Amino acid sequence: TWPGPDRRAVLRLLPTSEASEHAARALDVLCRAPYRIAASATRMAYPLEGTAIDLVEPARASSGTVTGALQILPSGRPVLLMADRHTTGGYPVAAIVISADHRHAAQLAPGDEVRLVTCTRHEAMQALVRDELAWQRWCTS
Repeated sequence: TWPGPDRRAVLRLLPTSEASEHAARALDVLCRAPYRIAASATRMAYPLEGTAIDLVEPARASSGTVTGALQILPSGRPVLLMADRHTTGGYPVAAIVISADHRHAAQLAPGDEVRLVTCTRHEAMQALVRDELAWQRWCTS
């Protein structure tokens, strides 16, 4: 479901290329229970309230970020990076919200419930193509 009167959303995720044991464990925790968008959400990032992720990883160098990345802060709190995110960051990324779901994520507000589910790259591409075709139909009607 997408945001509406019940203010719930499902966002689809792809694992990161950092396919470490830590990232896989974090992804498993993220998909187990719903999260809520924290009151401190901004156009930069949506902190998620819910199950903290015990992620012990070595220090890392800062690297580029992408819209939809789910970073895990040292506190164990996941943070969904949005359109105005910082260009670089040094926190581990457990997963990335697929491009087709970015517009749904952008409609979320503090207090909204979010469920995270994994999908395959093939499913992510199919969703993106469906959205593009729907957009083209809308633009030509």
